[in-house]
Amino acid sequence: MKKIILFFLLSGIFYAQSDGFVGDWRIQAKGNNSNDEVLVKIEIVSFVFEGINNYNHRYRIYNRFNDPGEIYNGVTHRLFDSSSNHYVEYPLQEHSQLTTGTTQNDMDMCHTGGGELKDTPLAWGFAKYKVTIKVANEKYTCYFNCLDSKYGKDSYEGRNIYGADFSIRYVNTRPLNHRVILLGTLYGYDEVIIDSVATWDTLSNGQPSKEFKVWEILYPNKPNPGQPWERNFKARTTPFPIHPDLLFQSTKYRQLIIGTTVTFDTVYDYLGDLDRYGYNTVINYWYTDYYSNPPITPGYNDLGNTYCTPVMAYSFETFGIRITAINGDSVIIAKNKKLWISGLQAYNNKGDTIIFSSGSALIKKENSQINTCNGGCFSDSGANNSWASGSFHRAFENSEIGYYGNADTINNGGHIEIMANATLKVGDNTTLTFDGAGTYLKLNPKSIVKLGHNAKIQIRNGATINADSCSFNKLGSIYADYAIVFDNPGANNTVSNCTFDNILKPLSGRNVFSLTCHHNDFNLGSTNGIGILFQNFAAESGSLPYNLNITSNKFLNGYIGIFLGGYASDNVIAYIDHDTIISNTGGWGIALKKCNGNVKNSYIKTNSINYGLGLWNSNPNLYKNYIWNNNSQANLGNSVYLAVSNPLMTPIKVQNQGNQQYQFYWLAGSNKLYSDNKDNIHFTYSKPVLDHGENYFTKSNSAQTYHLYGNVSGNSTTYYARDNCWVGNGNSPKYHLSITNDTPVTLIAQSNINCTTGIAYTGYDLFQIGDYYDTVFISEDYTGDSIPDDEALYSHGAQQILNQEYVESILTLKNLLDNYIYSQYRYTAVSDLYCNYERIDTSNQNHTDFIFSELKNYLNNKIIQYQFDLSFVDIAYNYVLMCESRIQNYNDALTGYEFISLYHPDPEQRLLASMDYGYIQELLNGAGGMSSQSKMKKQVNILKLMDKNPVSKIVKKAYEKMERQKSLASKKETRRTLFKSDMRSKELIERAKFNIYSASSLNSQQRDERRM
Repeated sequence: MKKIILFFLLSGIFYAQSDGFVGDWRIQAKGNNSNDEVLVKIEIVSFVFEGINNYNHRYRIYNRFNDPGEIYNGVTHRLFDSSSNHYVEYPLQEHSQLTTGTTQNDMDMCHTGGGELKDTPLAWGFAKYKVTIKVANEKYTCYFNCLDSKYGKDSYEGRNIYGADFSIRYVNTRPLNHRVILLGTLYGYDEVIIDSVATWDTLSNGQPSKEFKVWEILYPNKPNPGQPWERNFKARTTPFPIHPDLLFQSTKYRQLIIGTTVTFDTVYDYLGDLDRYGYNTVINYWYTDYYSNPPITPGYNDLGNTYCTPVMAYSFETFGIRITAINGDSVIIAKNKKLWISGLQAYNNKGDTIIFSSGSALIKKENSQINTCNGGCFSDSGANNSWASGSFHRAFENSEIGYYGNADTINNGGHIEIMANATLKVGDNTTLTFDGAGTYLKLNPKSIVKLGHNAKIQIRNGATINADSCSFNKLGSIYADYAIVFDNPGANNTVSNCTFDNILKPLSGRNVFSLTCHHNDFNLGSTNGIGILFQNFAAESGSLPYNLNITSNKFLNGYIGIFLGGYASDNVIAYIDHDTIISNTGGWGIALKKCNGNVKNSYIKTNSINYGLGLWNSNPNLYKNYIWNNNSQANLGNSVYLAVSNPLMTPIKVQNQGNQQYQFYWLAGSNKLYSDNKDNIHFTYSKPVLDHGENYFTKSNSAQTYHLYGNVSGNSTTYYARDNCWVGNGNSPKYHLSITNDTPVTLIAQSNINCTTGIAYTGYDLFQIGDYYDTVFISEDYTGDSIPDDEALYSHGAQQILNQEYVESILTLKNLLDNYIYSQYRYTAVSDLYCNYERIDTSNQNHTDFIFSELKNYLNNKIIQYQFDLSFVDIAYNYVLMCESRIQNYNDALTGYEFISLYHPDPEQRLLASMDYGYIQELLNGAGGMSSQSKMKKQVNILKLMDKNPVSKIVKKAYEKMERQKSLASKKETRRTLFKSDMRSKELIERAKFNIYSASSLNSQQRDERRM
């Protein structure tokens, strides 16, 4: 068998007479001066493909041919000329000629060349070529593009053959610097001039400005002339896209474009001299078998399904190849196929790179993969991505995946996984979105995430994230704005043992119900930073049950450590445990709005922060928290600020099943509050349960500071706070408490405990909270008091919640509210009741409508029953409106929140209600603002609407009475103003009005920004 193999650069002169086929490419120099030296170089700038697609090719039957042809990627075209398996291999990547005189040098197109096999064959493939012609001081360049898989086809679109013989000719009789012409046999054997090339057609960067496309030349009137007839090219050999020896021999071919549509659908092994399919697969180059043992992460090769980039250096100085999918290019990764972007393992971050530019397309079929390893890099700069179930991108050690377009979306069950010591980069102003159930981001231990300015990773619509022991940091020189942004994520999200540096809002988002956030370090480093910022409003039915656990995290600096906000129908249920917040700036350590659950074992130490813990309409259990505040600013610096909040700060009493004796279950209590320049707890329409709480209150010796200060919920002028410790006033409590009408409240605060020894625990119980186990310590009931019936009921209902007996707890709490209207637990019981309904809600809207309609009716009846208790009416009415929102009675909810925003006696409550209003308006997708006249009419209409319903009429009267009492109290208040100055109150009222009147004209992002 005779075999002729020619590699790489071809020199010399070849002349061939036309053989009756078309597809020759002639390199010619003609003119009067036969001594002109013309250097011509033809080189690929795109992937090159090869194969036969012409039925009349004389050697078709001996070669790979299936009509309409199989055109594969490869730098070598193997052509058999007989059944004896004699073949010649044609290199396609580059040809270089130095010609003189009137020389003609022909190259056959691999798809149509039908002449005899030549000893010195010249051939060209399906590719985009760059042509360079140099003569003395003249340099001409142009592109020649034949990336049309139909090119060479016989009897196609009105032509006997889709093809022509082309000539690139230097003619020295033409004007200087304008001597190159392109000719072609477009209509037979006669050549016609197609165009000319001048030296000025080369750009300053050395690249051509002119590109000749075969389909435009041969079909000038075709529809969509800028696009070829067909882009059906296949990648079926490995490595991809060129032989590694080309990279080893020189620094060339390091930057190639794809130039077309290529499908990765199977990988052929090289089977030897008889092979018609896999002859571009490399199986023995520098001891590397790219098919059986490619240079990828060990253990991941899948025979017949794995592609790998070339992985080759030149003189160990030039590394890697850069492949770019430009605008209009498409890559299709077929089902189960795996593309690896690799590099030399010993040289980190110097591997191969694939870039998908804006306007390109990357289509991934089921279970397809793109992997990077050993310095390899995948970069998406705004490509159009298509994902399928099980498709994914994965980065292994010392490699990276980067996204730099405005928006990239992973959906349809696709995912991205970053392994140890690999990097995920998200560029400036880029949002990387994971969208839909089954779609997820997995960040393995020691993985790295870098984010640019205004970049974010968004987890939405049921997608999830699992981040473990990874690091997040800024990509550039300025702070990153976001890291992970949630928007209705799915269940079982995890962010654990991670470090966030130089990021303003590491974890933020909406409707986050299921997240384990555990053992993370948030190094905010900016006065604007917020470590965790979640705003929930249960926009859709079927919201996930709460499993929001924020435990053992550390927050340094920033404006807020943790902010959790419930809006509209949502009351956040969170478990916050063993978190450390240390800050010298800003607003709050922990801030909660409409939030229940637990805040325990947290350490909050601040020097210039407003409040250690701020609660707005929130009733969590507070256990063993250490809150130290040293803010010297006037009216600021409280350890705990309460606004319409009644947290539990004392244990519940549970009967021992053995001896039937009651014992303390330390759900709450044993908190240590320190304030150097302000109060330990500031009340606004609030009344935490403190009796027998064994809390430790410490204030400075200043006469202007208090342990307890403010306005207490309810009508009782007696407040029990026995068995607590008081430091800073001769070991007795210093307080200034009153009810709404400024009637003083007497604190009953005798103590029988030893404030130096602590609690003598006798045991503990474990309770599961989502995927976390909560330890509740137990001690003996030392009081000797008989337990009041209302306390027994509340304790029993709380224990039922611990045991996840939510329906039973509902019945117990209703028993309390029905029969004990003066119970100190009545306010907390209402919020616990609502949270139990949240816990038993399902994805069925009919079920939601049924249970929350029942709760709404129950609370309306309680408002009538408790109408003497203005605080209870206020609290219960808020939950009625939340029920209205939950059952999608949005207009009724809007009316109620608008009324609160305009008429609540407390400006802060007005502002908070206006936020709820905005969320409901968002659900209705309203648009447009209001005129001033409309605003006045709207206020009048609201008052009329409130008078039509007996319950809302009670609420209206309650607010009017509270406002009168507040006005009277403010006239008496001369010693110290109640928290906000009149100017501040007016500001809050105006902001609340603005939120109402502009609610329908703001988008969701604008609303979120205004709320913060």
